[in-house]
Amino acid sequence: FEPQKQQIDELKDRNDKHGGSYDIDKKIDEVKRLQSISEDASFWDDAANAQKIMQEMSSQKEWVDIWSEANSKIDDAAAILELADESQDESLEQEIIDEIAKADTAIAELEIRNLLSGPDSARNALLTIHP
Repeated sequence: FEPQKQQIDELKDRNDKHGGSYDIDKKIDEVKRLQSISEDASFWDDAANAQKIMQEMSSQKEWVDIWSEANSKIDDAAAILELADESQDESLEQEIIDEIAKADTAIAELEIRNLLSGPDSARNALLTIHP
């Protein structure tokens, strides 16, 4: 199970390293702040502003959810690996590989989101392909 253990360690490092660059703690705080604003009785008095706040909260929450999912998958893979290692159960290898793949997919999604998170990324673009 040594290759899988190395993969899990690499995924942990990748996710932890990127967690800081994604400002996950800041995003969690922002979601909490926006949720408290949305719970105000007069929140929907200004529907346009309320919609903007809800969209921002949803966007920040997506980041947090994907990052949390990646952490969860890494932890799941590590737990299955530990169980398989202790019991010398080779039949769990595929399950470990599957969890590693799921974690890698979630981290890759965060990396792509980070690349496309500039101020103009949400805007439409025109693309012309010349032969």
